[in-house]
Amino acid sequence: MKLSIVLGTAALLSLPAFAQTDGKPADVAAAERIKLITSVQEELGVTVDGKMGPATHEAIEKFQRSKGIDATGQLDKKTITAMGLGGAKPSASAGASARPKTGG
Repeated sequence: MKLSIVLGTAALLSLPAFAQTDGKPADVAAAERIKLITSVQEELGVTVDGKMGPATHEAIEKFQRSKGIDATGQLDKKTITAMGLGGAKPSASAGASARPKTGG
């Protein structure tokens, strides 16, 4: 019985959800990637689904060509920066004071 618990725990801890990516759990890194893809899709005007499908790749390639970036269709650092989505994130208080409130 104890052996099966130990083996079950070892198997559970080996799942990708518990893996580390850049010092973050894989599930956190995956959520951040989906958020980035969603932002890119919004920026490029394609269907927002958080997935890197053919329409997203094509829109990224078109954007890359328009900016003189190697048109790979991939979200590399240069492309993300060119979209204004890279770089330091402002603090919540800085973001609140920098954006005007909208009514509605």
